Amino acid sequence: MTHASLRDRIRGSLVAGAIGDALGYPVEFMSLSAIRRAYGPDGITRFDTSPRWTDHDHKAVFSDDTQMTLFTAEGVLNAHRSGSNHLDAIRMAYLEWLITQSAGHSPRPSRGSLSDVAALNVRRAPGNTCLTALQSIWHGHEPDNNSKGCGGVMRVAPIALLAAAGHLDVQQATLLAAYAAKLTHLHPLGYIPAALMAHVLYHLATSEAPTRQQLIEAIERACAAVEAY
Repeated sequence: MTHASLRDRIRGSLVAGAIGDALGYPVEFMSLSAIRRAYGPDGITRFDTSPRWTDHDHKAVFSDDTQMTLFTAEGVLNAHRSGSNHLDAIRMAYLEWLITQSAGHSPRPSRGSLSDVAALNVRRAPGNTCLTALQSIWHGHEPDNNSKGCGGVMRVAPIALLAAAGHLDVQQATLLAAYAAKLTHLHPLGYIPAALMAHVLYHLATSEAPTRQQLIEAIERACAAVEAY
């Protein structure tokens, strides 16, 4: 695989994730029947550009899922550049994200570059589990919850992409994704899916033109790997 094509895959994963997030953000907490009443029988098929779901430039906005994905990316990149522990760097990046959700009332750790991006300094329905767990970490306590929500798995794609770029092996990425999710979601069903997701994404990102069959095979390999870990 050429360097350019790998870079395109990495960018494509992050951009496509943000696009899907922005498309689904307006209907995140709606039932299927409510979605159909609001958007028609096919559901939401294009960006909702009504004022509630756009920014001051009338662009569709993404949710906290993309915000935390980008802070995950910053964490792993900071670790890669400095040679520091990946999980520690991700933890610090998540505390940076927490500050963006807190109106800056608390003292800041060393700031990362994403902290100055306007679109990341707004609250977009952040998950209560993520907020309370990170607040515990901020105050020097271990989080104490039994959450199996999606707030862990939804943000770990950059870990798989770092591995696809050759900076981690697939086992390291799989385990790091689980530990990164477990920073906030302590139920096994909150962090094991993150491991599986990273494993699958790694195989797709390192395939030239993944087919449906390759996706199925990647999922099967991921299930076996996660069970073994």
